[in-house]
Formats: sequence, C-alpha cells, structure tokens
Amino acid sequence: MNIAIITGGNNSERKISLESAAHVQKILSIPNSHIFDYPTDRELLLRKRKNIDVCIPIIHGKGGEDGEIQLLLQEIGLPYVFSGPKSHQQTFNKRIAKNTIATDKISVAKEFCIGDTFIYSIFVKPISGGSSIGTAIINSSQKLEEFIRQNPTIEILAEERIIGREFSVGVIDYINGTQPLPIIEIIPKGDFFDYNSKYNTETLAKEICPADIPDDIKMRLQDAALSIHTVFNCKDISRSDFIVRDDTIYFLEVNTIPGMTENSLIPKELLVENISFKDLFLYWIKNKL
Repeated sequence: MNIAIITGGNNSERKISLESAAHVQKILSIPNSHIFDYPTDRELLLRKRKNIDVCIPIIHGKGGEDGEIQLLLQEIGLPYVFSGPKSHQQTFNKRIAKNTIATDKISVAKEFCIGDTFIYSIFVKPISGGSSIGTAIINSSQKLEEFIRQNPTIEILAEERIIGREFSVGVIDYINGTQPLPIIEIIPKGDFFDYNSKYNTETLAKEICPADIPDDIKMRLQDAALSIHTVFNCKDISRSDFIVRDDTIYFLEVNTIPGMTENSLIPKELLVENISFKDLFLYWIKNKL
C-alpha cells in the first residue's frame, strides 16, 4: 500500500504542520519519497498520483483546513483521510462555526465590533487560523482599533473573554463508530493557551487527562463534541475546544485537522483511551480504499 502525506502549506502554522507530518510519518514508516510539500510539490503530486493509494493531508490552517487540498485530491481522484471540503470550509471560519453551533446547550462568547464599548477585557483572534497565532487580550476599544490597524491583512474576531476552565475533547470514527475521547483540561502558565503554551517546551501548559471534573460536566462536554462532529459532518477526527464557567459550556472552536505532534492533545487523549495512534490511522486508511 502506497500512503502519501501532504504537508507544509504557506501559512503561519507551517512549522506545526511539518512537525505533525513528521510524527505521523514516523509511526507509519512512510518513506521520504511519499512526503509532499504543498503547494511547492503540487506538480510532483499530480505526476505521481497513479502510484499513490491514499493520502493523509496534514496542513493546519489555510490550504488544509479550509478544504483547498481536499478539493484538489477529489479532482484528481485520490482517496484521503479526514473530513471533506465542505466540513473544512464551514469550520475554518470561526464566526460561521460558532453561529452554527450556538444552542441552548452550547453557549458562545458575545462578539464585539469597532466602536463597541466594553468594560472588561476581550479576546481577539483571526477568524481563520489556529495554534493561537495572532491572538491577544485587549482591554479597551482604542486598543482594539489599534490592533486591527496593525493587522490589516487579517480578518479579526473580537469576543468577550470567558474566564473559566478550558477543556479540549477529541472525537474519532473508529471500530465501534463515532466516539469521544477522554477530556483534557488545559491550565496555561500565562493568561491563555497561546502558541508557547502549546509548543514551547519551557512554557508548556499543564494538560490533565482525563480531566478531574464531575460526571455531568464530562457527559455534557463529550456530548457537545459529538454534536459538533456530527453537525459539520466531520470524518475520522475532530477536536473541539471549550471553556466552562459556572456550569455553562462555551464553544471556542473545532479543529478538523488537529495537531498531531508528540506534544499535541490528540495523541495524549488516545494514550489514555488505550488506542494505538498507528492502528487508528491504519483503520482510517483501510476504509478509504
């Protein structure tokens, strides 16, 4: 079986995409000749497509989680793991995702615009993007306007800053169907779960898995993650992030190609659930053939 990994991307998450791909390449023993750096290797991929049985697209952010590479793979007739283009497109835009998910059971943070006044600090982040790149805490409307002026090429989502306990819940399609993984509680050393909290070994956040929470909160978080996975018709894997404040669950975002480095959350959840990362990938791959 010839398995190819498509990674890289021309976005701020390129480094993490390469690290995730290297981890998957290692556990599946995929030769270097079957690793494609997209979009640089686009023509090479097209030439070699007849020698590839299935692809693993590991591009976090633009080019991967926006459905671009999946559309190309469908066009050239190459099977691939993870969700289809529409699922990626819907979840990649955080505003669309939160407005789709908001229900009486899953709350979302209030959104602010330039000119709005607010008493407490707010949280700003790119509408499309991940790894907490380009995120900040803003304390005044003037600072919000300044932040937007300093980032003219980025569409910003400004929201109420929800202070509470942060959790992440993976969902996988596996042997017994779609199932939630053990919940991780994230306790950052700084103000929030930023890039350094995720990937810098000196400032890594504390990640507790399984989370020490009451059974009813656990059930509600896992039900919410399952619902999100289903609503967006995600395939193989998704990871949803939440904050819980006063027993209210606030949805943050959903990742359709979550981080897969050795320090990422999904591998830790799989370890607690006693599911082999390799076996999981092989199961997904087999189902695409």
